[in-house]
Amino acid sequence: MKTPLAVCSLLVVLAGAASPAFAPISCGAAIRFGQTSATGYRSELAAARGEVVETGRLTIRNFDLGDPHPGKNLFAAVAKNDSTETVTLGLDLRAVPGFWLAPNVQSQYLYPVAPHQERQVSGEYEFSRLSAESVLRVRFFFPKVGDNGVTELGKPFFEKKYAVGLANPADDFDLSKLFGNRTTEHLVVYWARSLGTNASLDAEVARREAAYRRISQILGVASPQPVRLVFYADAASKTRDTHHTGDGLAYDDTIIEVYGKVDPFHELTHILARQLGDPLAMFNEGVAVYVSEWMGADALNAPGLAGHEDRRGGGCASPPGQLYPARRAFHVHRYRAG
Repeated sequence: MKTPLAVCSLLVVLAGAASPAFAPISCGAAIRFGQTSATGYRSELAAARGEVVETGRLTIRNFDLGDPHPGKNLFAAVAKNDSTETVTLGLDLRAVPGFWLAPNVQSQYLYPVAPHQERQVSGEYEFSRLSAESVLRVRFFFPKVGDNGVTELGKPFFEKKYAVGLANPADDFDLSKLFGNRTTEHLVVYWARSLGTNASLDAEVARREAAYRRISQILGVASPQPVRLVFYADAASKTRDTHHTGDGLAYDDTIIEVYGKVDPFHELTHILARQLGDPLAMFNEGVAVYVSEWMGADALNAPGLAGHEDRRGGGCASPPGQLYPARRAFHVHRYRAG
């Protein structure tokens, strides 16, 4: 399955320059990837204001995250060029709404900073929804132009995630009102409140926990963290929150389903099998189908196995009388699960 949709844009800010000037990447940059413990979004705003990044050529300080809320927000910082050459600074902002919400919105900006100049660098970031898990990822780069003339950001010399949704009153995704919650030994289960609580739901949660244990035993692996399992009451509400149009999807350690509509074992097999590596797509799917059949699901008759288009946009078998392209059969999917 695909991960939640990411919306990307590249904005080049030239501040009057005819074209950006690219300085060579400094090998002596102070690489910063540390995270601090957040007690709330206000502590994150304060931590950001105290950031000082020194690379030997640039000093970046006074990160201002604005007042994070659903919709468009503004990030700003002060950059000072400590060198005698113009340096181009790349800024990458990624707003992640958290939980299983979509989309992630990513924007990138380029700023030339003249010798010994101090200037503000800023960029918009946008949250489609704001939740307690919302984060803003900030990265800085020294970009360069590749041999093909395309701007390449390369590796960041600074990266940090700020928990801007934690205890934020602007949170517009009240999880406790929208979803019930139950934790088993290996699963964290959420279900839409409109499903209610009944014996059928209780039995399904117990069934999934038992399936986890059995599949884990078959594969000889376990997930390093609990699997998040989310049940929606209908496809429309699931699509609204995830931007995914099928009955189910899985990514990382999360499974999202329209309750009662999908094979209960297939995606769980993918998530657990991920601990074994990233095999060819045909084997990855084959393992999931085999385990699902072994567990009692009618996996061989599922959409995608009889000439239908599967949920990644390619069938797992060709229609009768047609050949399946080998280049597709052996294509290596770089998704994590599903």
